Amino acid sequence: MSWGSEVRVGMQRVSIYQGHFQKQAGFGLVESFISIVLLAGFLLSACHLFLNLFSSKLLDQTASRFIDSFQKARQVAIETNTSIKVKAIGESWGDGWQVIPMNSETSVPEFSQALHVQNQLEEPVTFIGHQELSIIFKPNGMTSNLNPLGERGIIFCNANGKGRQLTMLASGQVQVTDIKQGCGVS
Repeated sequence: MSWGSEVRVGMQRVSIYQGHFQKQAGFGLVESFISIVLLAGFLLSACHLFLNLFSSKLLDQTASRFIDSFQKARQVAIETNTSIKVKAIGESWGDGWQVIPMNSETSVPEFSQALHVQNQLEEPVTFIGHQELSIIFKPNGMTSNLNPLGERGIIFCNANGKGRQLTMLASGQVQVTDIKQGCGVS
């Protein structure tokens, strides 16, 4: 070994210069670069995981809002012995909906007496397909037709191409199906 050379011992460098030993602590350039690349990889995978988790939570919250409104309408129909209508406010369920008692003599919804109003959804969900825009619960708690949400039900998706499909039996029981693909994004 010559004067002014280095010897590596574990993770520390020991420099030999004119008979004196000097310890140098820390990482070298290559080790620092590898650490930064690994850290960036872990952070990117964590961000992707959190985005998927957040978008799934938004879909579940939207499905929960529908189910709560349908259950409330069914419960009020049974308790008050009147027909209750759940109706989309606009051209789509995404514009919001309301739970309205129906006048028993004319079968016309009484909009001034809305029992529950769900305003336009803040979440970025998209409703796809042709869907029934109203459901009527009769005084016995049953819906007015066998397929109250239509043949395909209510389908809504997020920007990642995942979604939920709501179907309902005539008894008012709602089933939620997870859509992993098929929402327009591959």
